[in-house]
Amino acid sequence: MKKADSFSVSLFLCFSVFLSCNDNCYYNYYANVTDYKVEADARTPILGILVTTNGQVVDLARIDEIILSVENCLGMELKRECLEVVVPPDWYVSYCVNPEGEELFPCRIDPQVCADKGLSIDPDCVPGQLPDDDCPCPCNCRATIQDENVIITTPNLKLFSAELIRMMTGVNNIWLNPELSKCYIP
Repeated sequence: MKKADSFSVSLFLCFSVFLSCNDNCYYNYYANVTDYKVEADARTPILGILVTTNGQVVDLARIDEIILSVENCLGMELKRECLEVVVPPDWYVSYCVNPEGEELFPCRIDPQVCADKGLSIDPDCVPGQLPDDDCPCPCNCRATIQDENVIITTPNLKLFSAELIRMMTGVNNIWLNPELSKCYIP
């Protein structure tokens, strides 16, 4: 076989393996409320999960620890080759809900979701905006799933396990299921 033919066959096999891996990933459609770039610049030390840190300090070992604990609690293994984690570059600390502060990032979530939780949100805020003088308390996220297999989370990883459970089980609101909510790791 010629060198060029060998390269073509190798390229085809690599592409086929890539597609077959993706066929086995999670496909639980959730409304995409973020559009962060996924450009992994780190891997977790034990499981090798790809993480986009955006140059921030992220406890990579804690991500592994949470994943292993959730897997153990659920009695199922994460499709690790499918998961990527992104810590957004524009996260911030909000004191609107909690006097100790909550890490949030902009997302286009329906403000009614925040209202349903009893949070007081400024009515003039546009979904997905950062806080400013006109909108000091927008409805934003602590964690979410983007494009089926990417978990967007703040550096404290506060709701990372909730989104992981949601991704692995396909249950949108884990808090309504006691068997799932017990697997949440703060």
